[in-house]
Amino acid sequence: MKILLIGDAGRLGAGLARELTGRGHEVLGASRSHAERSVDLSDPASIDALYSRLGQIDAVACAAGHVVYKPSTAITHDEYLSSFVGKALGQIELLRRGLATITPHGSFTFITGTLVRTAIRTGSAGAMVNGALEAFVRAAAMEIARSGSTPSARRSSSTGSTDPVTSSPASSPCRSSGSY
Repeated sequence: MKILLIGDAGRLGAGLARELTGRGHEVLGASRSHAERSVDLSDPASIDALYSRLGQIDAVACAAGHVVYKPSTAITHDEYLSSFVGKALGQIELLRRGLATITPHGSFTFITGTLVRTAIRTGSAGAMVNGALEAFVRAAAMEIARSGSTPSARRSSSTGSTDPVTSSPASSPCRSSGSY
């Protein structure tokens, strides 16, 4: 499979890239600072440019996104907004703008985090964006089921493992894309 992996240089993304490559997949890394495939998730034009350079791909996985970590009493409106745009909205746009590029029955996998179910101090923005992204994936899966593409969200843990969020029966349009 030809897989676009955004955030391939980060801790989680680098491990995912090694695993996918080890399984024989062609992994195309991308990030804000990538020399060949630069992308800014907060800029829809940057996402469009990345997809147009790549052509057709089989899967998109995203282990990237900027989130501000501060106490909820100290974080500003603009920092909440920046977190939402930098992670949740950026990944939403990866799916929306990538539907024309993904092969039939392709998949989109977005990695959220444990903050949705396990609160930490300074983690309110992370919980907000991860919860929003997981809710989006569940709703969008039903809407795009006719295209054959499958979005899924996976929660990462501090050990680097991921748990499916959208796992449901195979007959459902909303299912996990498998474990890495």
